[in-house]
Amino acid sequence: MQFVHTFLYFAAILQGKMAYSKNGCTPILSPDFCKKFYNMTQLPNFFGHFKLLDASSDISLFNGIRKRPCAKDLDILLCALYFPMCAPNYSQKITACRSLCERVQTECSPILQETNLTWPPTINCIELPEKANDGELCIETNYFD
Repeated sequence: MQFVHTFLYFAAILQGKMAYSKNGCTPILSPDFCKKFYNMTQLPNFFGHFKLLDASSDISLFNGIRKRPCAKDLDILLCALYFPMCAPNYSQKITACRSLCERVQTECSPILQETNLTWPPTINCIELPEKANDGELCIETNYFD
């Protein structure tokens, strides 16, 4: 019986219905491009997703603009918003800094205008921490290259 419970628990994790949590951190299962930066996240994310599957589904909406990269830090911004970084010895999730968001927004504006698109209203840079300070960490640039 214990095997069945364990199997069902891990099946639920893989389907994104639950998040495995050790010290609040959950492994990033997809998308693969986020795993090149870090491999642990903590939900809920910037958008309020509590399920990995929901976050993965929503981040895939950016695949079109990712094919025509408009900013060198677009991927790290998306990952930090949808899958905030989790460090096992740090009690808070680590999201993007406002400066990173605003820089990507500025760099992407010309390509978005070319394709008659606008910056997604759900990514409101003003809601992000201005910079890392006073024990609050955020990602200002891609330190992972």
